[in-house]
Amino acid sequence: ALTGRGPGDVGAATLAAELAAAAGGADFIRTHEPRPLRDGLAVLAALKETARIR
Repeated sequence: ALTGRGPGDVGAATLAAELAAAAGGADFIRTHEPRPLRDGLAVLAALKETARIR
């Protein structure tokens, strides 16, 4: 694992990968943790709006 953590402790790394996929234009993201992803996508959208991140 890139983080050196076990399978039960990869939430932050998984969320980072999911958000990178979303920022890269992924049409679908399959997740086991929808709440953090939904929150992260909201933050990403706000950053894109206010900081003009593409």
